Amino acid sequence: MKSGFEAFGKRVPSNRMERGYRHAQEILGASKKKLAYTIVTKMCQAILKDQPFRVVGAVSGLDKDIAKIDLVGRYRLLSVLLTD
Repeated sequence: MKSGFEAFGKRVPSNRMERGYRHAQEILGASKKKLAYTIVTKMCQAILKDQPFRVVGAVSGLDKDIAKIDLVGRYRLLSVLLTD
């Protein structure tokens, strides 16, 4: 299983997705479970497509759901999805 920058272009393993989902819930609040799931799914798709700019880029170029997390939160969530 690849980690760090080597993980871009590869499918995100389910254990990382689960940790990412929990982490997103912490950032957004427990009441936003569906939004947390949506954001993690979209971030995993961007990782698979090797498009990191879609995850941490300028807010104007981000997906409207991902933009609901600030830049630091997006980097934190990205690190959870890329490493064990």
